[in-house]
Amino acid sequence: PTPPPPPSPAHPTTHLQKPRLPKLCISHGLDVVRALCHQVIVLRQGEVVEQGQCERVFTAPQQAYTRQLLALS
Repeated sequence: PTPPPPPSPAHPTTHLQKPRLPKLCISHGLDVVRALCHQVIVLRQGEVVEQGQCERVFTAPQQAYTRQLLALS
């Protein structure tokens, strides 16, 4: 008999969600950013538009540009 394949993670980034593991995530995939990050910085043309705790920025964005990005995702 053939042994079963090793279990695969639920998401390709599961291994990155370890506590105390600093990381820089640069992405247009807001679902990835929300899943991985505790803090987020929103940039527009290289300038900081908004920054803060990820959940706060995603649920109550302060800037119109951030609201537009979230509406498009």
